[in-house]
Amino acid sequence: MKSLKIIGGNHLSGDVIIDGAKNSALPIIAASLLCEESVLSNIPNITDVLKMLDILKIIGCEYKIKNKKVIINSSGLKSNVLDNSLISDIRGSYYLMGVLINIFDSLTINYPGGCKIGDRPINFHLDGFKQLGIEVKEEENQIQISKKEILGGKITLPKSSVGATINLIFASVKCKGVTVIENASIEPEVEDVISFLNLMGAKISWIDNKVVEIRGVTKLNNVEFKIKPDRIEAGTYAVIGALFGEVRLFNVNIHDMKSTLNVLEELGCEISYNDNILKIKRKELKKVDIVTNPYPGFPTDLQQPFTVVLTKVGGSVTDNIFNNRFSNCLEINKMNGDIAISDDSISIKPTKLKGTKVKANNLRGGMSLVLAGLIAEGETTVENIEIIERGYPNFINKLLKLGAKII
Repeated sequence: MKSLKIIGGNHLSGDVIIDGAKNSALPIIAASLLCEESVLSNIPNITDVLKMLDILKIIGCEYKIKNKKVIINSSGLKSNVLDNSLISDIRGSYYLMGVLINIFDSLTINYPGGCKIGDRPINFHLDGFKQLGIEVKEEENQIQISKKEILGGKITLPKSSVGATINLIFASVKCKGVTVIENASIEPEVEDVISFLNLMGAKISWIDNKVVEIRGVTKLNNVEFKIKPDRIEAGTYAVIGALFGEVRLFNVNIHDMKSTLNVLEELGCEISYNDNILKIKRKELKKVDIVTNPYPGFPTDLQQPFTVVLTKVGGSVTDNIFNNRFSNCLEINKMNGDIAISDDSISIKPTKLKGTKVKANNLRGGMSLVLAGLIAEGETTVENIEIIERGYPNFINKLLKLGAKII
């Protein structure tokens, strides 16, 4: 278990280059198997991406990284059994179900892993598969999927889900007929995946709010594609501006970040944007109440980093997406935080944080502990930073360049 030591109290400011979106990259890497060769740029250098690429290699694909691009060749794809331990390490591996059922008549996959942040069942995925004529058998540690033919149809998701929406699009992209998914997720990462598939020759379009239509095609073509910037990474480093006074973020798409920028302005930050450069300048911080909701609402992935700002001014967070996503607050309370947890909400009273030993339990919560250490008095040790490296590319170097003192 890796750890890092942070000496709090140093002033941070400067520039951060935002990498490609983790939540776009993982499904798009999986979807690359639907053609013979794809060239992907702006891929983030994170462990989840490297694990996904290694899974592809295990089942017969080849990849190489050249000039900051990932070239994936799937012509040697041969295995329909995904029982490697890597599957249980990365939740995004479930996208391979929707992709590979287009290629094989059957497949076996271990249950996917990932961060423990409350209930995240994949039953929406599996129930949707069944409605497309795909047979699903669940065993203790594995899922067996088979088909004779994938048929178009109408699927209504009980709850808008990014993962289920993307996986059902994957399963439908070469179906016989037309599939309509109602209550589909409209997150920017879903849009990125659709853009990738349409560039390959898929026929996917929005026909109403949260209603997506997929017209099955018989073949998808080789493609070159650039992953969009990571709005969650951008929002996390924007917190640096709110905490310390000023930061500039490069390679940002603010159209995906409206709710995040609205909260920053409510907090008392001045926002300016020009030529993909976002500048956050703090004026006077104010107490705010944050509520997470599906896009275009405030993203659940940012409530934990933003909680650190609220330790300065007070406020509350209600998470309507995931339950049990406040384990980071227990760690912040070890740092003299004053956060009360009640069901799916927290109430934060302003306090002066003090350095101590804390442990990252999930990706975004882990990064919130790093941010807490940066403003805390004295030395903070954050354990289990491997989990942070799953989603934040080169985060230690980026913080060092801003002026952080990390040992």
